[in-house]
Amino acid sequence: MEYINTKTNEFYNFSELKAAFENLRVAGFTRNFTVKDWNPDFAQIVQEPVPGTGYYHKAIRDGNTFKDGVYYQKWSVVEMTDEEKRQVDEWENRNQRELRNGRLTETDWTQLPDCPLTKEKVIEFREYRKYLRDLPTKNGWPHTHQVPGPPKISED
Repeated sequence: MEYINTKTNEFYNFSELKAAFENLRVAGFTRNFTVKDWNPDFAQIVQEPVPGTGYYHKAIRDGNTFKDGVYYQKWSVVEMTDEEKRQVDEWENRNQRELRNGRLTETDWTQLPDCPLTKEKVIEFREYRKYLRDLPTKNGWPHTHQVPGPPKISED
């Protein structure tokens, strides 16, 4: 929860209120004891869902809006900086590679000489593993390609 001082337009979470005001001696506000009961200059800010964003955009808190006597969080979607974009790419690349590498490790046994699979299934797994190894070279990697699950072992 967030709270706004309606005189100064400063907003606080509960911990910040406790630190800033010695006379606040409650563990939290309830329906029976609201922030307005404690101090009439304060109001609760209604939490709004953070808007969805694309790969290179982020939602930032952009103050509050006041509508019909209620304060609401205000959000803006902005483009990330070049450094933030680089970090997103690194994070996504690392996660997708870890997933891909795990799928390769899980299917190593399908390429062993004593593998119990049919010849057709061994070939199917070989093609699947080649696809996994080639994923990082595909245009748009790592954002536009999902690492697929392995083929089924049996036809059932």
